[in-house]
Amino acid sequence: MSKKNQNFSNHIRLVAGYHYLTYGLIVLLLISGVIISLQSEKLMLGLLILMISAILGLIGFYARYFAIKAQDRAIRAEESLRYFYFNGKTNQQKFKIGSNHCIKIFI
Repeated sequence: MSKKNQNFSNHIRLVAGYHYLTYGLIVLLLISGVIISLQSEKLMLGLLILMISAILGLIGFYARYFAIKAQDRAIRAEESLRYFYFNGKTNQQKFKIGSNHCIKIFI
């Protein structure tokens, strides 16, 4: 089994059912909510559809956001374990974002 260097282009994975179909349906639901809201006799139905599409959009966004945060934590834990394995001591580095938006490392 050959080991490839990991980079952004071979790391991303797009799942058609999640990234295209689900988000496409949420956008269609949002558009239909706007159209129905503009019809004066169906204002409540349109607002309900808009709320549902907003809720589904937020759920989709935060599901990805929380998964990425968990993955970042796992990567940091793995890096700390490797540092301990090779150096025999814990990694006490603290990362802080400076005023010029670059990461400064304080030991």
